[in-house]
Amino acid sequence: MMFESVKEEKPLSRKRERVPDRAGEGGTPHEQVAGKANAALTPAPAPLPLAGEGFKPFSIPVRIYYEDTDVGGVVYYANYLRFIERARTEWLRAAGFELDAIQRDLKAVFVVRRVEADYHSPALLGNLISVSAEPVEV
Repeated sequence: MMFESVKEEKPLSRKRERVPDRAGEGGTPHEQVAGKANAALTPAPAPLPLAGEGFKPFSIPVRIYYEDTDVGGVVYYANYLRFIERARTEWLRAAGFELDAIQRDLKAVFVVRRVEADYHSPALLGNLISVSAEPVEV
């Protein structure tokens, strides 16, 4: 899969959506079952469409902290990959794919084979950025 991501946006003013915790409280019935300690792995949901095929971009807000930046307050270039991985993991989780359950029950892992990045403008200390996961190729 290839992902496009990281764009700066103004701070979120809308009400924050509740994300179910790992114990399975709240969320969809699938999330409730998948979160129970002794629950069997539930069937995977239907594949998500690619960009341009009715795909709705998935994004997460990321606040830029001091630990993410260099001495000048600019995000260290390698940290963008951490942000992208968080968005990819949360996108898969929102689609019903719990990576820890897949690794434990199916003995499978997702491996990143190649990453390519173009840096257009820096994220700065204190910024709130939106990081999106948008598969463009499988």
